[in-house]
Amino acid sequence: MAELLFRNKSSLGKTSYIPNSEEEASIYTICIATEGEVEELQYIKGYAESFLKNSKVSIRYANDNLNSNEKHSAHPKCRLQQLLRFRASIHPNWNEYSNDLSWLICDRDSQSFKESQYDDIMQKCNDNKITFIVSNPAFQLWLLMHFVKAIDSTYIKDNYNTTKNQLLYLEKEIRKYIPYQHGQLNFGSFKNYVTNALQCSNSIENDIKKLKNNIGTNFSSLIEKLLEFKAEEP
Repeated sequence: MAELLFRNKSSLGKTSYIPNSEEEASIYTICIATEGEVEELQYIKGYAESFLKNSKVSIRYANDNLNSNEKHSAHPKCRLQQLLRFRASIHPNWNEYSNDLSWLICDRDSQSFKESQYDDIMQKCNDNKITFIVSNPAFQLWLLMHFVKAIDSTYIKDNYNTTKNQLLYLEKEIRKYIPYQHGQLNFGSFKNYVTNALQCSNSIENDIKKLKNNIGTNFSSLIEKLLEFKAEEP
């Protein structure tokens, strides 16, 4: 693989690289904001560290640039505004770069946001070229999918009638496979089972519109997109 030389491509400060040739190619920028401050970020950062080294992608995390007060403003509507602001700080004319990506990652629980707010955020994400990633009831659903062949969402809904109880059930199930503790995530425990999680995702709801009221997650779409940037083995 040719050595990559980094420089600023334009007045907007867009990062790019020049291979050892006349041809110039872009480094794709990904901006991510997560509602949760710990596990989602640890998972994505762990994934990037494990699988995206030397790839043509630069992942930037809005959460890492928030002050303490902003970090506690974790409502999805706040996170969306923080993501838009952070994205503009990278390069104001974001839409000039059609291959760059943005993701807003949230849980869908009864305390997070109302149905009307869900619709509003979904529309604003669509208007601003942001992929809206939702786990209903929580990100732990995606974590469990690393270790099982399928998720029985009907069983969860029929037997655990609050999102808090659903979360406790998911965490209990995860502990059958790894020593899991809420708020602390070691990506190494999941690294070898990502393919299984992607396969398991076919057993659960993943349509962003239906996730408003149904148990499921479309987190697999984020991982599938990141796989496109996975660097080839030397």
